[in-house]
Amino acid sequence: MAEYQLQKPKWFNQKNRQISKAQKKDLHRLSPLYLIPPPTYNTPLPNDTFPNPSAPLILEIGSGTGTTLISLSSTFPNCNIIGIEIHKASLSMTMIELERLKISNVKLFGGDGIKFLQRHVEKESLEKVVILFPDPWENDGSMNREHRDDFKGGTEVGGEICEDTEDKMKVETKVEGEQNLTRRIINPQVLTLIHSRLKPNGTLNIATDVRSYSEHINGLLPSEEFEGGTVEEREGWRVKTKYEERGEGFGNGGRDWKFVKKEKGGEEEAVEETVEETVEETKSSSIEETVESESLESQLKSMKIKDLKKILLDHKVSYDPTSIVEKTDLVKIIIDTKIDINKIEEEEKPRECECMFCKCTFVFKSEKEAMDHMEVCPGLAAQMGKETHTFDVNGGGGV
Repeated sequence: MAEYQLQKPKWFNQKNRQISKAQKKDLHRLSPLYLIPPPTYNTPLPNDTFPNPSAPLILEIGSGTGTTLISLSSTFPNCNIIGIEIHKASLSMTMIELERLKISNVKLFGGDGIKFLQRHVEKESLEKVVILFPDPWENDGSMNREHRDDFKGGTEVGGEICEDTEDKMKVETKVEGEQNLTRRIINPQVLTLIHSRLKPNGTLNIATDVRSYSEHINGLLPSEEFEGGTVEEREGWRVKTKYEERGEGFGNGGRDWKFVKKEKGGEEEAVEETVEETVEETKSSSIEETVESESLESQLKSMKIKDLKKILLDHKVSYDPTSIVEKTDLVKIIIDTKIDINKIEEEEKPRECECMFCKCTFVFKSEKEAMDHMEVCPGLAAQMGKETHTFDVNGGGGV
């Protein structure tokens, strides 16, 4: 079996993420049973993902080694549960436990949880979303850094001048920290996305043991989309993870939140429907314009150069003749100026003209009709030696 390919976010780096040979072997062996293959872009999950596709769906983002997934499975045996994890070793360990416990209502996806929500989870299809102990992406300078002797004084970093190594490391940490804060999964855009995927009265469960992240969450929630707050007593499925126990060993107490999706009022739904209709109309209009543009371009390319120049002349479009190298240059000018090739801006009135070669008198509506006559004029054919000819378009004889 080919190696399972993770759908990795841009920030993800597999370096130093060790996976043993045994774990890799288990990953290959159990992937067909528990791993969801990457679906086609922007398509919902196949109906055969779970034995009972109509069952309520629970999603955990960052499922780790599967401790919470297994607890959710036993607490909600009639629900379908998906765990999203980016690390192969964690996926392998989770699958081993699922196999050992013979759990059939849990599936895993290896990749980015946000993209999975955007592209493969339908609106109002989730009963519960669980995000426990997400990466805090700290901004307090507590990043592991090795001292480097090659830092030079007076170097500019992040727009600030650092006079020595210590100052430079502080500024680098500050700059990277500010970038890191934007990577936190709990942010307004992601919360809006989760809100759209939750069913009415669906729940969002969050936990962290990082004080700065706790303050960050309290600053965002509750909101217009979610109501609720901190939870004093945990629900039955909410067991301690190994990372949580490790944090408690360092004196970091965890905090849990439970939020319920708010229902939008009639006015908000009407506004949302109007916005969606406007977007659809814009898309439809854009598609029609694209098709028309492609049709016009193919029509123009099939015409002769002299006919293209005639179109520009009839519509009084000025251009630099020296810039015209190929037919495509004329086509581009006509398309860019949005000329309607089937309509002349100022229609010429019918005028009477006498051909100086065949002496016949005829009425024409445009100069093009006069030029068409020249192509079949017997008088001109008899005098092919003459290089120029003109018409008196004001009536009377030829010139």
